[in-house]
Amino acid sequence: MVIPFTLRGDLATPPIFTGRRRRILRNFFTRQRSKSVKERVYISYSHRTDRGFKKFLETWAEGSDFIFIFSNYTSGIDPDSREGRTIKAAITKKMRKADYLLVLVGESTHEDKWVSWEIERAQHPGINLKIAAAKTSQSTPALPELPATGTSWSIAFTKHSILTALTDAGSK
Repeated sequence: MVIPFTLRGDLATPPIFTGRRRRILRNFFTRQRSKSVKERVYISYSHRTDRGFKKFLETWAEGSDFIFIFSNYTSGIDPDSREGRTIKAAITKKMRKADYLLVLVGESTHEDKWVSWEIERAQHPGINLKIAAAKTSQSTPALPELPATGTSWSIAFTKHSILTALTDAGSK
């Protein structure tokens, strides 16, 4: 008996593997194929208050298994404006290239409309990013937009803690 295969990228999977089974299989073969393939992380942060943390992440990305993707468009622009819609399209394009969403949760992140929109968009069908979050300080309030289940948290803003949270998000 011959089972027809469906080609998706460079991975052939039989049609009996659908949904979750297909994702598990694809992740297994992708990881086995090459450890030199870096996973992409879209960074969501408040451009107004958390730019300094972005610099740390850019430095930490060197030599890790992750490539960080940043958006520099959103500062001072209302997401619901005409210009905001154009920016949303550009951000969505970047998110589709990512595997993860890392949310930097700072003191005023809960006031940032863009961060809320990016979290919502990351969970949208067709994007569906693995989510990790990192508080910039211990006293930072949690974000209600982050899913209660499925978000991996970094307990401190350190390279090791953030990379561990990303790795944990990948295994969920």
